[in-house]
Amino acid sequence: MIRIALQSIARFAFTLWITLLFIITMIGTAEAGWYWNSFSLSTSTFTLGVSITQAISDSGQSQSPPPTTPYVDMSSAGPVIRSSGSLPPGLNIDWNQSPPLLIGTPTQNGNFTVVYNNICDNSYCHCYLNPSFTISIVSASQTITFNNPGAQNFGTTPTLAAAATSGLAVSFTSATPGVCTITSGGLLTFVTAGTCTINADQAGNGSYAAAAQVSQSFTVNPAIQTISFTSTAPTSAAVGGPTYTPTATASSGLTVALTIDSSSNTVCSISGGVVSFIGSGSCLINANQAGNTNYSAAAQVQQSFAVSKRTTTSTLTIAGTRLFGQNLTLTATIAPLSCTGTVTFKDGGTTLEAGTMISGVATYSTTSLTSGAHTLTAEYSGDATCLASTSSPDRKSTRLNSSHIPLSRMPSSA
Repeated sequence: MIRIALQSIARFAFTLWITLLFIITMIGTAEAGWYWNSFSLSTSTFTLGVSITQAISDSGQSQSPPPTTPYVDMSSAGPVIRSSGSLPPGLNIDWNQSPPLLIGTPTQNGNFTVVYNNICDNSYCHCYLNPSFTISIVSASQTITFNNPGAQNFGTTPTLAAAATSGLAVSFTSATPGVCTITSGGLLTFVTAGTCTINADQAGNGSYAAAAQVSQSFTVNPAIQTISFTSTAPTSAAVGGPTYTPTATASSGLTVALTIDSSSNTVCSISGGVVSFIGSGSCLINANQAGNTNYSAAAQVQQSFAVSKRTTTSTLTIAGTRLFGQNLTLTATIAPLSCTGTVTFKDGGTTLEAGTMISGVATYSTTSLTSGAHTLTAEYSGDATCLASTSSPDRKSTRLNSSHIPLSRMPSSA
């Protein structure tokens, strides 16, 4: 019995020795097969709001004794993230994929470093020693489209149009405030003619980075201006008559210059803005505005109206004894006295004499009127500025006699 017991003990010891030897051999083999790898991403920078599917790969391998810290079995519990970091919100790692995948859509930008506990697979021959990696989430980029508005005219307020690919509002600023400005309400206004440069910007937000500035330059031309007469031309202008004060304005607000056209220099004149009428015909007034830096010269505007001759009055007076053979003096006075020309004295339809006026007066003396009834008149011919006129007939002295005795009955001197 003792022998049988000893044999059993010997067989158990041998079996135990064989088992221990196998375990030692396996442990040695396992130790020789440890791999200490770190995680890596072919791309570690991603765009906010853009979907990601990125493989996580190993970088570098080396043999080393197993770590003394506990392992996490990746096949069962999955990797355990350390408290020193976290994945960006919106991202996860699918450890069930080979290789593991970084997936999701990041919802926050910034730099994120994540550190995991030691990870081993279930065979304990492929381990990661405190694996970590850094992921950068950057804001989405955006661009601005800003078309050149083209040449503009001073005095206008064109609307600027620009768009960002982000859909965010674009703001405008002036790089040439001496020529153009942007009001607080975003309205483009021109200070003067010249070259205007406008900058278009989009500052970005939590999802989009600031866009690259876009600038456009364009010419601001002098504005077009127009002239309008604001006074009504006279309808009864006459030489020497009431004066006329014309007025006109320009759409620019600049002063309008009023002059008499050279074709009307003998008809009207202007002094101190007041038009006087010096001759009959057409009076033509020119209105001009020469412009300045901001306004081009206006097209000339003219105002034309007729100027008639002056109305005259002819008055005939007769002096002398109204007897046959006696001297009679006929005097014609033409008003206004400034009129020039000739006066024709007539007895009915018969011309007695034609003479030139002096200061509006013409005279004629005669002793040759026959005895009898006479209708005496003075006819004024008129001139360039005065209308013709005829005096009223002198009907109070139309009979010439000698002491009311017919000429044929006068006694002879003998």
